Amino acid sequence: AGTFAAAQNGWSCSAVGQTVTCTRANGGGVAGFQQNIGDVVIPVIANTAGAGVVNTANIATTSSDPNLANNTALSPGVTVVNPGADLSAGKTQPSPALAVVGIPYNYGLSMTNSGPSTMSGAAVLTDNVPTGLTVNSITLNGWVCQELSGGSLVALSLPKLGPFVLSCARSFTVGSPLAINGTTASAVVNVTATAPGVITNQLCTDATIGGTNTANVISSDVADPNLTNTAGSNSVTLNRRSDVALAKSATPSSVAAGQVVTFVVTTTNRGPSSADAATITNTLPDNLVIASVTPSTGSCSAQPTSSPTAAGNNQVVCNLGTIGVGAQQTLTITARPTVEARPDLDQQRHCGDRSGQP
Repeated sequence: AGTFAAAQNGWSCSAVGQTVTCTRANGGGVAGFQQNIGDVVIPVIANTAGAGVVNTANIATTSSDPNLANNTALSPGVTVVNPGADLSAGKTQPSPALAVVGIPYNYGLSMTNSGPSTMSGAAVLTDNVPTGLTVNSITLNGWVCQELSGGSLVALSLPKLGPFVLSCARSFTVGSPLAINGTTASAVVNVTATAPGVITNQLCTDATIGGTNTANVISSDVADPNLTNTAGSNSVTLNRRSDVALAKSATPSSVAAGQVVTFVVTTTNRGPSSADAATITNTLPDNLVIASVTPSTGSCSAQPTSSPTAAGNNQVVCNLGTIGVGAQQTLTITARPTVEARPDLDQQRHCGDRSGQP
């Protein structure tokens, strides 16, 4: 029995072991048929788990009782379960689930206690950061995060490129546990994707690490009675976006027919993602004799096959490969005009890439 009041509604109660005895003199002065002589409330604490736990109460009197068959009452069978905290993990993602390579975004890690008991002790959340993500920073909100390397916790140095294991922990005391149906604040992880594709974030509440980006949370003190809700996932589609720009120069700005003029086409990637398969297409004016075509990187798949240039024989197409964010590549063309013209103004050029432009 737990702690109870010795005096209740005219009854005087005492306990010996598991037996509580309450007495009331002369029926408490209550006269008449079928009179309520007062309730006795006895709180109890279950020490062990079990099914069909029954509590028996008996009543006796010094007066004559014509019916002893109704002097015993049994409580309905109660099922007692061991303390347990059904922990489920929560993982948030951008909404909509779309991110751009090179642009940071956040995902959150948290846990919820669905009971049946409060949770105390240390909770550890393990997040398997996949290849293709760089962790820039973490807003802790009560969590303490480190890197788990070779089975040991080491200081986390950010930014850090995946794959690596992120371990975040926090403690709850008996006096201040994680309440039933309570949810922790999220550890907010700021990341940047380094390559396009789909990253699946899987979150589990058992101790097994697996999946592409997996987080696990366990309690050191309270068992989890339900492991069927320990896995969930969300996916983020990662796309490239790159703003490529062109600039053009001609040296000298004025040239006589038959003299060499040098054209330089410069392409710059303003980001936010690297520009893949960047291609420059330069349509030249008529009446040029091409001396050389030189890309700073990559190669050219087409250029005039005869001189002088004319319609249908006037394009230079060069694949510059991947241009990083903030980087430049050039295409240099030397030529001799055969007639007086303004080739620097007459040229058309275009730069494209397969990354997509904003």
